[in-house]
Amino acid sequence: MRLLQAYSWPGNVRELLAVLESSHINAGERRIEVQHLPAHVRDPRGETGESGERYRRAAPALDERAAVVAVLAETGGARNVAAAQLGMSRTTLWRKMREYGLVGPDDA
Repeated sequence: MRLLQAYSWPGNVRELLAVLESSHINAGERRIEVQHLPAHVRDPRGETGESGERYRRAAPALDERAAVVAVLAETGGARNVAAAQLGMSRTTLWRKMREYGLVGPDDA
C-alpha cells in the first residue's frame, strides 16, 4: 500500500486502474503483493529518473523500437500499462507499434 501511495501516478486514474488490473491478473486468486506490481511502481525512480522521464531520456540513446518491444513483453502485451511505463499515451504507443510493424493493419 505504501508503494501505491508514494507513486506519483503521472497517468492519473487510468494508470492506477491499469496497474491494479495487471497486478490482479499477475496475482491470480491470491492477494496482490509487492512482486505483482509493475517495476515502475515498485521503484519509481528507476535507473534514469522519474517513471515518465525514463522513456524520454532513454529514447535518444536506445533504439525506440527495442524499447517498445521490451516493455510490451514485460507487461504481457498490456498496452495501457506499457504506455504508462514508456511515458506516452496509448494512442502514441499504438501509432509507434504500427510504425514499427508490431501490429497488423487491421489491429485496433
